[in-house]
Amino acid sequence: MPNPDSNRPVRRTAPVVRRSDGPARREHPRQPLLSDTPGPDRSTPIDAVKLTVAIIERPHGVRGEFQASLITDTPDRLLKLKSIFLGDETQPRRVQACRRHQDRVVFKLSGIDSPEQVKALSKTPLRIPGQAAAPLKEGEFFIYQLIDSTVVDESGAELGKLVDIMETGANEVYVVRAEGVKDDLLLPNIPSVVLEIDIENARIVVHPPEYY
Repeated sequence: MPNPDSNRPVRRTAPVVRRSDGPARREHPRQPLLSDTPGPDRSTPIDAVKLTVAIIERPHGVRGEFQASLITDTPDRLLKLKSIFLGDETQPRRVQACRRHQDRVVFKLSGIDSPEQVKALSKTPLRIPGQAAAPLKEGEFFIYQLIDSTVVDESGAELGKLVDIMETGANEVYVVRAEGVKDDLLLPNIPSVVLEIDIENARIVVHPPEYY
């Protein structure tokens, strides 16, 4: 199954003011990076992609309802959906019910009527058409638009490619990988570090802190 994070629809402001402990290097992670997982090409227009908004977790009751974890900055928009795509299906399912439940959403979709069906669909992403997503504000981007961008410093020296974006709870961290370098460079997404994002040219200009 494709990694849902590769085209998750959360909107991210870059740069954005958030707390950070600064950059660090780490050994290459064992889990798949966003750049290594299926998802839209960064140049794909937003109206041509489907964006993951939630992931099916477990049954809720005995009538086919299920709990889904959220992967969106605008969860309240889900409550208004009339239809949604289940995994890689080409036709949307009718949303029969949708409500918040703690930090999750409970869905009831057409064609899913038992806990057994839900269990078989565990970890399946729920997706919406790109044009149904909340409009981006100035300076905001979808994650899929950033992955594989070339990262350079202020002098133009290439530092590597953006291969992943981690959420640490306090802030986002950009994971930059350079060919032939053992460890990834981790840069906090804060204004003093991430200076410019050029989507058209797939280029991100950064100012690594002095202790980089």
